Amino acid sequence: MSAEKPSIKKRFIAGAVCPRCSDMDSIVVYKIKNTHHRECVSCDFKEVTQFDDDNGRPKAELETRVNTPIVNAQAQIHDHEQQKNAPQVVKILGSDENQ
Repeated sequence: MSAEKPSIKKRFIAGAVCPRCSDMDSIVVYKIKNTHHRECVSCDFKEVTQFDDDNGRPKAELETRVNTPIVNAQAQIHDHEQQKNAPQVVKILGSDENQ
């Protein structure tokens, strides 16, 4: 009996361009434990990225304007509605009465 290694499922990324040799459709990605690997089959480019911590949990997401809640969002909506519905002064130009 021989101990079989688990096979690594490698996938080509359609349309991906190698950052080193600029060859299109030559990037392969695969995952080993907590690390994601990306390499080019045309040249010797290799990159390893770790998205999870050592316990397999995802790392904390960086705060951006997209994932950060708006402070007092309801108050801002209410103020906007009041401004939209408030009466506005209109001055008519070109009328003989105003001259």
